[in-house]
Amino acid sequence: MQGMNSVAKAFDKQKDGFLLLMDKEKVTEIFDKELLFKDKFVISQKFINKEFMSALSKIKIDQFIKEQYIIDDQYFYVSSDIKDFQGNKIGIVISGRPLSIINESLEKTNTLIYLALIVLIIAIAINLIASLANLKQNVLGPIRSLKRSIDIIKTQNVLEPIGSENDDEIGDVVQSFNEYLGSIEQGVKVDRIAIDEVKSLIN
Repeated sequence: MQGMNSVAKAFDKQKDGFLLLMDKEKVTEIFDKELLFKDKFVISQKFINKEFMSALSKIKIDQFIKEQYIIDDQYFYVSSDIKDFQGNKIGIVISGRPLSIINESLEKTNTLIYLALIVLIIAIAINLIASLANLKQNVLGPIRSLKRSIDIIKTQNVLEPIGSENDDEIGDVVQSFNEYLGSIEQGVKVDRIAIDEVKSLIN
């Protein structure tokens, strides 16, 4: 009994309700009729939260025992069976938490969820901006350089290699183009040598 009082007081400090009920038919000792609950159980603790007890006395006990939870306008109640060493049910233990506390916790949880969503959206936006900046620098930049080099070749007949620090497919394209320019330049040098030789023979 004393141990149950300590448990009940601990629950009460948390603003929760606690009640240990023994099956009236299983109680062998003489008990005060004031401890009788719903004509089926005997309250087996001295410390009782009167507000919790008053609210609990209004619920449908049979439905509660069957479903092991129930909600009214004040508390959310849960119950658990108490069994002896042979597995026989000898009572139930009931605990209840005020709906005001539950609602407050839900509001805090919702606030945390909204904050997490905001942080997630900001992180996605930053990542998107960074990706676009990276795309502009590492993809569009080399492509534009490639286009400028092609335009220079077309208009000025100057074979100017493209600089690229990309170590990816874009970098491979630029490298291939530079190698192509190198082969053209080498071919031009060979042609010049051949032309010079022809000129020397004619002269």
